[in-house]
Amino acid sequence: MDRIARLLNIRKRPRARGGFTLVEVIVALVIAMVVIGISGSLIVSGTQIFSKSAQRDMQMTLAESVLDLAADRLLYARSIEEVMSHAGDTAPDAGAVLRIAKPDGSSGAGKGHLLFRREGDHGAMVDVFGQNFYHNYNISMDIGITDQDGGAASFTMKVTVYDTEGRAVLERAKTRPLLNYEGPPESFGNMDSGNYIVINY
Repeated sequence: MDRIARLLNIRKRPRARGGFTLVEVIVALVIAMVVIGISGSLIVSGTQIFSKSAQRDMQMTLAESVLDLAADRLLYARSIEEVMSHAGDTAPDAGAVLRIAKPDGSSGAGKGHLLFRREGDHGAMVDVFGQNFYHNYNISMDIGITDQDGGAASFTMKVTVYDTEGRAVLERAKTRPLLNYEGPPESFGNMDSGNYIVINY
């Protein structure tokens, strides 16, 4: 009898739990979804910040490169003059020539790429950096020449970078001395309209 009682007693003992309840599973899933949602939003916002930073760096590189190249071309100029551009005309023959124009050579809406032709060359003006460098951005540039104290001249250049929709997204300016300049103070604020800037050394 004892043996039967012991067997019956064993059968009455509650069995050990072998898994999770439905409530525990639902709570765990909710917590996991919240963690995944927060992580996903952090990754997306980090990617957007990185993308904006990369675009800003590209715009800064474009503006600084154009400023540096144009400033180097103007640094030793003896005289600088603006020559009005007309449809179908070619760059003036005398001196080195800077111009902002569309890659096809037209001035368009006053925004484009930096074109340059060396002094003594009589060929077409060259897109200095090449079309791929601009990453679908366009630029405009203003140049002003001022007298400093003691008669030394300097020039200030401002480059504006435009996105594909024509919105100004960045402006950079630089002031440098004109080491050999003999001409009067002038302002070439319309350089971005496609006029030619003729530089004589």
